[in-house]
Amino acid sequence: MNTYHGESLVNVTNDYVEIPTHLQPSINFAQVPGSLCVTVPATEQLVPAWVVDAMRQQEPMYASDGRILAIMVTVVEPE
Repeated sequence: MNTYHGESLVNVTNDYVEIPTHLQPSINFAQVPGSLCVTVPATEQLVPAWVVDAMRQQEPMYASDGRILAIMVTVVEPE
């Protein structure tokens, strides 16, 4: 997953999650067996303002805490 400007934000490969060191303080990462959730600040560095504005047209409370859901993955059935 990349930022709006093309910078790597989160890489997930073979169940290993990597977040660039300089972004780690601003990225909330929660992982439990079978589930991964990453939230990021709703800033121009990570997502264009028009995206947040468009989402608020449908969901007025979207990013009301200043954060957005970047990715959520849940394993439905393990191999």
